[in-house]
Amino acid sequence: MTMVAESVLLADTVWIVDDSPDYRRLLAMIQARWQYRVIAAQESEQVLTCLASHRMHIVTMPLMEGAALCQAIRTRDYGYYIYLILLTPRQSTEDMLAGVATCADGFLTKCLNQGQLRSRLHAVQRIISQETTLAVLNAMLSRAHQQIASDLQAFAAMQRKLLTSYGQTIDGLHADGLFVTPAYMSDDLLNYVLLDAYHPAFYGVDVAGHGVSAAMLVQEFYSASLIHSQRFSPSVQRSVLPYRVVSERNRRFSLEPLEDGVGRYFTLGV
Repeated sequence: MTMVAESVLLADTVWIVDDSPDYRRLLAMIQARWQYRVIAAQESEQVLTCLASHRMHIVTMPLMEGAALCQAIRTRDYGYYIYLILLTPRQSTEDMLAGVATCADGFLTKCLNQGQLRSRLHAVQRIISQETTLAVLNAMLSRAHQQIASDLQAFAAMQRKLLTSYGQTIDGLHADGLFVTPAYMSDDLLNYVLLDAYHPAFYGVDVAGHGVSAAMLVQEFYSASLIHSQRFSPSVQRSVLPYRVVSERNRRFSLEPLEDGVGRYFTLGV
């Protein structure tokens, strides 16, 4: 005998497959009384055909005929777990070992104990409900991860625009470099400033910490320094030099409360 339960949230549709019409009618009557929608079939092949297009969760079957069906189901990937329950004429050790060999999840006697069957179905209902909830949560996490990854990539693209274009010639001095980040964003900044018409200064700024918060501090440093205008107009009086920005920001950091016991600060290398 084979019985299959199908549902979106709960296993409320039961497929009964057995070559005995009397046994099918008995099980159908019992399941209907428990408010299950019952579908009866005669052969195990109908279960495999139905599994190809319908979501089902519980299969119960006699030990001899069910062994092949168990193995057939286990060799296929349906994208979700199917619970297999074997009906045995007796609860012998040999029967249980044979069931384990076919990858069955449980055993019931064919001399049906309605209480055992109902409790088993209720247990599977809870498992299916939890499985569905987890699938929904995983889908939500996947969408959130994709959104975060997209936002990080957009921020990284914006951050790359802050970097000096390498391969430049400044008053006869050719400067080139390579900047590689370990992740989407960086907590470092490479740049240069013209001290006067003849003296460029190359510098690197590093922020204590990692991740988004550190990368945003790099963005803040760049905005505060206002030194990018110096790259194109040496005659313009420089507004802020890097060390002054670092000094001022570190002074402010010293006045701010610690985050998780960790202080924030910039380091500058010229």
